Amino acid sequence: MTESKITIWNRNFICVLLANFGLCMGHYTVNPLVAAYAQFLGAGAGVMGLLSGMFFGVALAMRPVSGPMITKIDKRRLTVMVFALGALACLGYAAFQSVGMFVLFRFINGVQYSFVGSLLMTVAGDSLPPAKMASGLGVFGVGGAVGMSLAPAISMWILE
Repeated sequence: MTESKITIWNRNFICVLLANFGLCMGHYTVNPLVAAYAQFLGAGAGVMGLLSGMFFGVALAMRPVSGPMITKIDKRRLTVMVFALGALACLGYAAFQSVGMFVLFRFINGVQYSFVGSLLMTVAGDSLPPAKMASGLGVFGVGGAVGMSLAPAISMWILE
C-alpha cells in the first residue's frame, strides 16, 4: 500500500479518539464545578481549595505507579478498568452528599486520571500505522483540546 493510501481512520483509533474527547469533556466539565459543589456540601474555603487541587496532586503522585502499569497490563482491560474507576468516582459524587465522601471520590478520580491520559495516548499510538503516527497523534491531541475548551463553558452554563 502506498503511503498516500495509508490512513489513520480505523476502528480502534476512532474509538480511542471518541473516548479521549468524552473523557476530556467529562473531566473538564466537572473540575470547574468542584468548588461550588463543595460549598453546597458545607465545606469551607480551605477544603474547597483542597478538593480543587487534590485531584491533580493525586494524579501527579500516582504517575510513577501508573506509567509502569500501563506497560505491563493488557491495555484493553486496563482501559475498561480505568473508565470504570472514573464512572465510580462520578457516581460517588452524585450519590454521597458529604464532604468526607467527596474527598474519597475526588481521590479515586485523581487515581483514575493518573492512568487515563498516558493510557489513551498509548492505545492511540498502537492503533496508528507508523507512517501516520505524527498526524494521527496530532488529531488525537486536537480531539482532547476541543473537549477541554468546550467543557468549562458547559459547566459554567450548568452552574447558572
